[in-house]
Amino acid sequence: MKSSLKSKTFFALLALAALVLPGQPAAAHPVSLSEAEADIYRDRVDVKLKILLEDLYLYQDLKASDEGYLSVATLNEAMEKHKTFVKDFFQIRDLEGLTIAGEVTGMTAQELPEEGVHIANLMQFNVEYLLHFPLADAPKFLTFIQVFGGADSFLPASMWLTLKREGEGMFRPFMLPKDVPYAIDIDWDAPPPPADASPEEASAYFEQENQKKLGFTSYGAVYSFFYITDFEVRHEILIPLLTLESWMPIERRDKAFIEVEEQHAARDAIFAYFRDRNPVEVDGIAVKPSLENIVYYGLDFKDFAQLAPEKRLSAYTARVGIILNYSTKGTPNAVKLTWEMFNNYVPVLYSMIYDYDNTNQKVFTRREPIFEWNNPGREAATDIATLDPPPPAKKYALPVISLGAALLLLPVLPVALYRRRRGPMLLCAALLLAGAAGWPWQPVEIADPFSNHQALSDEEAANLFAALHKNVYRAFDYRIESDVYDALDKSVGGDLLATLYLQIRKGLEMQEQGGAISRIKDVRIVNAEHAPLEGADPARAFAMLCTWQVEGSVEHWGHIHTRTNQYQARFKVEALESGWKITGMDVISEERVKFDTGLRVLPS
Repeated sequence: MKSSLKSKTFFALLALAALVLPGQPAAAHPVSLSEAEADIYRDRVDVKLKILLEDLYLYQDLKASDEGYLSVATLNEAMEKHKTFVKDFFQIRDLEGLTIAGEVTGMTAQELPEEGVHIANLMQFNVEYLLHFPLADAPKFLTFIQVFGGADSFLPASMWLTLKREGEGMFRPFMLPKDVPYAIDIDWDAPPPPADASPEEASAYFEQENQKKLGFTSYGAVYSFFYITDFEVRHEILIPLLTLESWMPIERRDKAFIEVEEQHAARDAIFAYFRDRNPVEVDGIAVKPSLENIVYYGLDFKDFAQLAPEKRLSAYTARVGIILNYSTKGTPNAVKLTWEMFNNYVPVLYSMIYDYDNTNQKVFTRREPIFEWNNPGREAATDIATLDPPPPAKKYALPVISLGAALLLLPVLPVALYRRRRGPMLLCAALLLAGAAGWPWQPVEIADPFSNHQALSDEEAANLFAALHKNVYRAFDYRIESDVYDALDKSVGGDLLATLYLQIRKGLEMQEQGGAISRIKDVRIVNAEHAPLEGADPARAFAMLCTWQVEGSVEHWGHIHTRTNQYQARFKVEALESGWKITGMDVISEERVKFDTGLRVLPS
């Protein structure tokens, strides 16, 4: 620590002296500038590293003469020592984040003046180092990092990096700042276009690469996806771990890696950090988010809609996916997002905005950190309604005791009136009293044989069932389990409610996406056959043999995974007091029809 402080003090004083002391020779600029050309082969990476002599002065503690000159011998000795420097501080890492061991295989320096080089002219001369990095297999991913001077060096270091593949240029030269990794993936079956390729050929190549990467063309960029739906606003942020750590610390034992337990330990802190920043308002009311998920991804993971397997990751290439949900309680009229997190790593934020089926892009800057959306006229989602049952058939209550007494009285009364005898008269009186006493008791009901109470036609039953069937799946538009149950209760009755909830929810799980619950896009009845229900009133109950298809999608990070399943089941439908309900379901078959992956893109 003392030597580091001494070094920092020395160079700070050196820079200050160059600015304020008269009569002194101009000192070298206190910044490291270099160039690297890395040519990638299946079995090796060959690197040409061009270093300005100024770097020798800055990093090798060279002493100039009183006249400000560095001798040729001094510079040659420093060039030899600098081999270890470039070997240690120019790094290439593999997919797992492990450093690929390299060696310096050659060095070529420009011819130097006999009197040496004045420190004011050090940037006019350079030395080129050849580095060789052997590979066991053709690499799929490589990460380039330069950490010139090490962690304790305060000097800024920038490198122009050119990447080639077997001699052909892959990209234009770009700036590689100190300690900022740059990762690439290499498809050996799709070579880059040659240098003389037409703009159309080059454009087609990069468009193909974009599709293969599902839109994620940079491993060091921050990606933002903002969804507006009828029941939630969702913000998905994919951010490199090192960029995240520029805002908040994450405890790691090893600077180069993040372990699985460290990923778990950071979960609550990451959520708390984002929960209290980048506020979202829905219809003018600030809404706090709930956390849907935090997932860590490595280099080899492109389809971020899937759940990545947990494993130790390289800190230089790990990315953190954060998904925040904001409940809307229905179709919103206005949504406002403010992005507050800007720094040197994220001077601007490019965000894809998905409001229903529309796709747009918003660029957040310090001057324009707000996105506002107003409902262009989309009607609010209607509540699921209960289907009223038909009126019950007219029934007449029969007082059995009174009727029985009347039937017995009919033959007795004429006799009693004609003969005027005491016995028949008493019997009639007793029957009259029994009939009067039994009038309030009505244990038997008889349907009105003249009322219009007919069985449902095939068309009526099909329409009724289709409405109930649609409502069942609409219930799963809600996000909270209790809301789903309440919506299902309007169309499902009896003991079937809990069973049907679990069966449909299981059917919506996409195992390809780590068990994510898909959102229903369409429900299509392929065939429906109406049948009477044995022992039931055909006007108030029926059976339906139905074949239908359900198209569901999981959408995250701009990717849409769509799956269509086909089912066949026998249903029982009954008119209960609370309305028409599906009260029975016996699944006969289930099969996969289609599975597609698409990419949300900006309109052309």
